[in-house]
Amino acid sequence: AGADLGALVQWAAMKVEQAIFTEMMLPQTTIDAIRNFASNAKQEVSDLKTNAADMAAVARDSVRQAIQDPDIVGMTKMIASAETTTTAQATAAATAAVSGAAM
Repeated sequence: AGADLGALVQWAAMKVEQAIFTEMMLPQTTIDAIRNFASNAKQEVSDLKTNAADMAAVARDSVRQAIQDPDIVGMTKMIASAETTTTAQATAAATAAVSGAAM
């Protein structure tokens, strides 16, 4: 049923196109140029979709590799450790300052 509907839609589109071209009385070379342009545009859209899917796959692979890279994992752990140490030092300094001010 889906294929029949698709064929019917294509047939109807062709009939509408023929009616428009007949009404406009365009020369055959112009009609061919319009059809060629439409065909090229469809192919370009298809190519863009394929390229976007390929780029997304490459990006996913790059992220996976980065997550598993020992250097990146090590640097991330060092940064997290440094942040924890800095936070602890700042908290201790603030506590000491508050205690000193209270005296």
